[in-house]
Order: sequence, then C-alpha cells, then structure tokens
Amino acid sequence: MITAEDLARLLPTVHRLRDVAAFGAPGESGPLHDLLAVLAGQADVVDADLDRLADAWFIETCADWLVPYLGDLLGATPLHPIGTGATVPRTAVANTLTYRQRKGTLAVLEQLTRDVTGWPARAVEAFSLLAWNQAVNHIRPKRTGTPDLHPPEVADRIGGPLDRAPRTVEVRGPARGGRYGLDRVVLFLYRLQHLTTEHAEAVPAPGGTGRWHLDPFERDVPLFRAPTERPGIGLSTEEELPVPLHRRDLPDPGMQIETAGLTGWTSARVVHCDLTDWRPPPEEAVAVDPVLGRATTGPSVPALRATVTTGTAMPLGGGPYDRRIRPLLPGGPAEARLLVGRELVPAPGVFTSVADALASWRTGGAADRTDIVIVDNAVYDEPLLPDGEALDLHPGQVLRLVAADDMAPATGELPSPDPPLDRTRRRAVIAAPLTVRGNSGNSGRAAGHLALDGLWCTGPVTVAPGDLAALTLQDCTVAPQHEAGEDLPAVRVAGTDDDNPDLAVELRWSVAGDVHLGQSRGSLRLDTVLLHGGISAQLAEVTVCDSTVDGPLTCDLLTLGSSSVFTGPVTATRRQAGCLRYCWLPEGSLTPPRYRCQPDLALAAATDPATGLVPPDRAATIRARVRPSFTSLAFRHPAAGQLARRCPSEIAEGTEDGTEMGVHRALRQPQRWENLAISLDEYLPAGLQVAVVTVT
Repeated sequence: MITAEDLARLLPTVHRLRDVAAFGAPGESGPLHDLLAVLAGQADVVDADLDRLADAWFIETCADWLVPYLGDLLGATPLHPIGTGATVPRTAVANTLTYRQRKGTLAVLEQLTRDVTGWPARAVEAFSLLAWNQAVNHIRPKRTGTPDLHPPEVADRIGGPLDRAPRTVEVRGPARGGRYGLDRVVLFLYRLQHLTTEHAEAVPAPGGTGRWHLDPFERDVPLFRAPTERPGIGLSTEEELPVPLHRRDLPDPGMQIETAGLTGWTSARVVHCDLTDWRPPPEEAVAVDPVLGRATTGPSVPALRATVTTGTAMPLGGGPYDRRIRPLLPGGPAEARLLVGRELVPAPGVFTSVADALASWRTGGAADRTDIVIVDNAVYDEPLLPDGEALDLHPGQVLRLVAADDMAPATGELPSPDPPLDRTRRRAVIAAPLTVRGNSGNSGRAAGHLALDGLWCTGPVTVAPGDLAALTLQDCTVAPQHEAGEDLPAVRVAGTDDDNPDLAVELRWSVAGDVHLGQSRGSLRLDTVLLHGGISAQLAEVTVCDSTVDGPLTCDLLTLGSSSVFTGPVTATRRQAGCLRYCWLPEGSLTPPRYRCQPDLALAAATDPATGLVPPDRAATIRARVRPSFTSLAFRHPAAGQLARRCPSEIAEGTEDGTEMGVHRALRQPQRWENLAISLDEYLPAGLQVAVVTVT
C-alpha cells in the first residue's frame, strides 16, 4: 500500500518543510500532503488493477467471469455454471489440452466427468466384462459364463462399478437401461457428497449396555468411505471413490473408533460385523456395522466416539462442512464470547457444558450481543435450564449458539469476541429441549433474538408465551418429534394470539420436522429447507423459497412460494394477496395466484381449444405423471429430498433458470447433466455409446 509519506519522501525536503511551515497548523499537514494522499489512494487503485490484469492471464487465478473467455481461446466447449456457488467449471478449461492429448481413454472420461459435473465417477468398458464362448485354441478363463464367487467381496460388488462378474450381451440400448454390449462404456456417477466428522460422540441405544448408535439421532445411517485425492488424471480406484461401506470393507483407514477410559480416550481395535441383532463384539474389540451405523462394545465401556464419514445430497442442516460462505445471523459483531467444550479446562468464560454457559450468561450481567461457541462434536444431553424455566431475552439482546472451531484463551483471560468464528468441522448436538421467551417488561416492544447456527437438536425448540422478536435457525437440524404414535412440532410457538405478535421465525439451509406457529401473528420464512412435516401458521404470514415441505401447509397469508415442492395440500386464508411461482402443489390446494406452477402448467398445455377444458381422463393422466419422485424422504437418509432420476422434467427442470424445484435447487443438477452430455459427445471414442448409471 502506497501512502502520502511514501510519495513525500520522493520530493525535495524543502518542499515538505515549506508545506508545513506555510499552511499547516501544529500537528497538521499542509495542502501538498493532502494532494499526495489523494494521489497515493489512486496509485493503490492502479496497483490493484495491474495485479488483477496479471491474474487474468492464468486460469488458476483469473476471476470467474473470465473463465469462458480463456476457454474460448482454447476452443473449449462452453459449459453451464454448476454448484451452490453457480461457477463455471474452471478445472474443465484448465485440463482441456490434457483431455485432447488422451482423448478417448477411460481416464479422460472419468476426469472430464468430475470436472464438468463435480461428481466423482468411474468408467468401465462394458465389452471387457462380456462372457465368451471358449475356444480350445484361445481359452479365456476369466470370461466364463459363471462368475467365481469364492472371494466374498464378489457378491457385494455385483451391479456396481467394481463388479467384475462376466455378463451376457444386452440388446437394449443405454437409453432403456442396457449396460453390457460390444459398443458400451458404462459411466458410474456418485452424486452424494461425503462429510467426515471427527471425534463425534456415539449415543447409547435402548435395549442394553454396550449398544451404540453412531448417529446422534439414533437412526440407522450408512457409513461411507473417505476418498483419497488423486494427484493427476488416471483410473479411479475404490479408495478414491465415496462409496458406501460394505461390512467386509473394515477396517477402513478413514474410520477411527475411540473408547473412554481412566486415562482418557484410547483407540480401539475395530472388527466388522452384522449388528442387526446387536451381537456382542469379540474380546478387547469394538464391533462396527457400517451398513447400519451401529457399534457394540463390552459393558465396561462408558463412552464411545468415532471419526466417520457419512453421505449427503447437499451440505444442509449442519455438519462438518464449511459454513463460512453464509453470514452469521443476525449480523453484527458480538460484545462477548463464551466457549463450551467437553475437554476444555473450566475458566472464566470457558465451560464444559452448554447448561453452565447459559447459567453464566443469565446471571452474569451478560452483554447485549453474546456468542456461545461450542468447539467440539460432543453430545450435550444435560438439561439446558431448570425445570419449567425458559431462556429469557430482553429488548435489544441477541444470543447466538454457534458450532465453530475456536481456540481457548490464555490462562486468566476471557475469550475475545473479535476473531471471526471458524464455522467449519463442527456440529454440536443439543440432546435436550430448548425453550426461549421474550421478556420486554413494560417497554412495549418485541424482545430479544435467539439464533442457532450449525447445531443438531434432538429435542424440540419452543418459543414460550411472551413477546420474542426473532428466532433464527441456520444450518441446523431439529429432529421430528413423535410421542405415542403422534407427530409433534419440532419448532413450536406457544401461547394465545396476544403472545409473540411480532415474532419472526426464520429457517435457512436447515432440516426440521413439523413447524407450528400456533396463534402467533408473526411471520415464518423458509429458505433452502427440507421439512419432514407440515407447517401450521393459521394467523401468520409464510414465505417459502427453494424448499421441500413434506406435509400440509396452513397459514393466513402465503406471501411468496418460490421454486418449492409441497407434498401436502397448501391452504391460505387470504388468497387475494401473495403469490406462488415455479412450485409443485397437490390437488385441492387453496392458494394465492400461481405463476407457472405444476401441474397447472401441464394441464393448461393440454386444454382443448374448443371447450377450454381438459378432458377428465387426460387430466388424471397428467396429474399422475407430473408429480415429484424422490430417492427418499426419510429423516437422516443420505439422499433425503433428492429428486429421483425418473422425476418428470416439469419438476426436475421447472424453475425459472431451468433447475430443479425443491431444496436442492442450488446444486443445479440439470446443468450438470447437460454439461456431461455436451462433453461426452466430444471425447467419447467413435462408435461407442455411454450408459450413465447413478450409484448414489
């Protein structure tokens, strides 16, 4: 950075002395110095522009908008932006010359697929797996009609990318599912992303001691392999693919199991096992079932934690992914910071439980803006508040509970609120109900703002009767609540219509169960949310953007519904205001005006010009065809909310920018598929067809 003093030193000293003597008051500069300050500022602008021009010559450092221009210089095929950041595939342009040097090889097809779609892939020459009629003068013992099933892993891999069993020729083409033929290359794609959580505490499973769920929500969740990075272009091995683990794949190098003892955590010997019946492990070992995400230990093990890898369709709902790309809500720096971690040494501002940190915040004259930062992946199952009490927030108070990586302060010092939080690698679990209340006293205005960021909550989040101003959940998961076969709200606002009249509830990039605003006249906003349940907000205003709601929605006013999927009927009391655009709604929904929604748009295209109506049988056929189809909608399923490949294009490409409706719109998957089709046409060997198979 160039300063006015730097430029002044280039001038004769006499001019600087005259400037101060003639025009400058004591301690002030003269007009010459002020002029040099202006010139120095402009010099910085020129330097920065020169640096940008230098960066623009290289694909590794140029701005995103320059990537297509550099690609045009190489004659690279233009591609669509992809991913949550909607950026042009930079790597595809960088590797264009390498693609052309090895054009037509399996290694290029794999790397090309990774670069233009962002999905790991494995290419297989299907004709190399065809069974041969044996000739006496040319015997092929590995291409017999019957596979050798002696190695146990052969049966586990049949039908997948690592399948080596011989096949007979399929007559049907790739478009109809045919994989194996003389003119085929099979491209296996892995659409699920992998997330590795370090030192995550397991939770005891009901039914006896020594039984553990590796998932904090006590769900059976499959584990994945943590793939290694390939330094260059080449054929992918099993270790380089995010494949779901088989029971014979253990021990996996990316998995680490630790047991608690008198001297702390120690690594355990891991054996694979089918734990459907929760069988005990061998002596001095921990049995792990990677298919179910379960573990068993001896009865003397008091606690268990694991470093494991799971799969997800998109980083959503909290986890060890990078959340720094999103602002910490509500904005603005904190005035105080409290740290929580199981292995921290208790000190002023440092605690080993969330309950202790909340108690200190309540009784210690806390600052108006406070962050409680949880710095590990532990499960905090202690009651957060005394029985029957709520977390009181007063006017102007902002309390944020954040999962982030932060350093403990030096001895005798309080945690500093100044360094930005490193919101990555952490996802704390709150295994107790959380109740918050706004307490404005006699001020007559809404009180307080509670924000949760990066947390998993196994219990409900409740707003007690009062006058809370705002509740924000960002990158959080709140488990669906069930009791005696009845679905209960995961996020609930209690009280009458006089309570919480100005409450603003917002869920962003989160996963939750039912949301009930009760009698509150406030507002609810969902932005990129997967809701495993419905919405009940009879007196409130609701906004839903880029979300999937697996249940009914009832509200007073639906201000906006955009690029979303509603599996249950949508009912708005006031239908003269608000709108829905590019959404799918089931039959019987009562909503504000709709714009290019489905199946309305498909029905309008089938209208008989003579009568202005759609024939009933034709309408029934369209409604049966134009409906969302999901890989799964089960809570904690790796592909929850992911549209299936058979989902009709009216939904899979139904938004204004040609992306899919629902919570995974940000992935821009239709653009990824189109990039792949464009690129394969250029690099596929002549005379061959490609069969694309989605493994996950």
